[in-house]
Amino acid sequence: HRYQATGASSESGWTECHFAPLPGTVGRVVVTSRGAGLHVHGPVEIPLEPGAKGRAVRAFPGHPFAGWATADGTGVSSSRIVVEIPEVVPLTAGDAAMPVLRAWLSDRAAPALRMQFEPAERDALSPLDSHLAGPPFWPAGEPWPVCGQCDRPLAFIGQVRLDGEGSPRIGDAELLTFHYCLECFAYGPEQASAYRLGLYKDVAATPLTKAPMPHTDEVDYAHWDPVPCAVTMVSVQSIPHWEDAKGQLGGVELGDGPWEAYNAEGQALTGAPNIESRLGGYPDWIQGSYWPDCPACGVRMQLIWQLDSERETGLMWGDSGRVYIFACPSCCNDQSLVLITQSC
Repeated sequence: HRYQATGASSESGWTECHFAPLPGTVGRVVVTSRGAGLHVHGPVEIPLEPGAKGRAVRAFPGHPFAGWATADGTGVSSSRIVVEIPEVVPLTAGDAAMPVLRAWLSDRAAPALRMQFEPAERDALSPLDSHLAGPPFWPAGEPWPVCGQCDRPLAFIGQVRLDGEGSPRIGDAELLTFHYCLECFAYGPEQASAYRLGLYKDVAATPLTKAPMPHTDEVDYAHWDPVPCAVTMVSVQSIPHWEDAKGQLGGVELGDGPWEAYNAEGQALTGAPNIESRLGGYPDWIQGSYWPDCPACGVRMQLIWQLDSERETGLMWGDSGRVYIFACPSCCNDQSLVLITQSC
């Protein structure tokens, strides 16, 4: 069970941390702290027991990972850490845990836009709107992107507006375009030359031209391209995936099938499975939590676009996989975009 530090102070060489607890039974507290004033080097585990309240507890002096550093670089040993422990209330398993889980999910539910796809004629789609395949937004003079690994033209997967109601924001960008090499199948930023994520501002005022034909000798270079589809956005709620949530629910006993119980409560709250193509919200992981950090500033990135394997679109990301596109939440760099692909 994790307690997040809400404040810290130092008097006479002692470092005191204050913590805000999550509900549930707690068997230990893992001391973590972030910020310019105090940094933790590894977890400091402190045993608790039900009924503990306002009791000063010191970490193990010999704990191998214990150690703190103050803003001026002064080291603080684990034997000098004082933690104020809030009351720990035992919580029974099964049905008694459900109200706690529901409250936890409700507090963390985030708005998102579910993407509903409808196959359409290419010429019926606008280069200014959200859609899959079809005519891309193409500023005059921009060349067709080429894969840096195999030299084939990248396939145009689609584009989404970022300035609509409920859309996730990336600074003042209005449109995100997505090109990808369906031959090389990039799985992450290490293969960034096999995909292209483009951000555009002032979309309505940008001079456009018809997208140039890719230069290739392969007559069937587009045989894996997705089906042109119009997109309808539907407002929904998104919850953290179990892989992200379970570490924060250590004191909530959900029985023998915690993943199933968690998903059932999540579906009851959101009204839909957490498996879908959408803008914003939380990623629905297939192979475990893998939040990327911004390559420019190191901050954990936010999900912008999750694109699922769907029959209507003709897209299959490996074995029923998904693509996740992330951006820096502080927009420290307009091009701080990362793609992650996971499949079964």
